[in-house]
Amino acid sequence: MTNMLEDELEATIAVEKDDSRVYREKHELSGTANGPAGNIEIRKEWMGEVAEYVVSVSINDGEMENSISSDDVNEMFSDWGDSDCFSASVIPEQHDVHFAIGSLETCP
Repeated sequence: MTNMLEDELEATIAVEKDDSRVYREKHELSGTANGPAGNIEIRKEWMGEVAEYVVSVSINDGEMENSISSDDVNEMFSDWGDSDCFSASVIPEQHDVHFAIGSLETCP
C-alpha cells in the first residue's frame, strides 16, 4: 500500500484465509505533503498457500473501506498463466480505496 495522498492516513489491513482471520494491523502512512509517500508491504509465509483469501482495508476509522477476495480476482482474470499467486496493491484515493491486481512469478 502506498499513500499518494497529501495527508497522512491510518489504514487497518485485515486478511482472512479460509474464513479465519490471519492478519489485522493498523499502519500509519505519511502523505506526500512533507516528503515521500508512506509505503507498507506485507509478505507472510502463509500467503503462498492455496486458499480462499479476503483482504479488507479501512482508512481513517472507516472513512473509506473496501475489500477483495480470491473469488473476485478469479472472476476478473480467467488465465494466470503459470502463476498460482497474485498481489493486491491498495490504492487510497481522495474518497475511495481501490486495488491493483497482478500475478506473481513465485509465491511467498
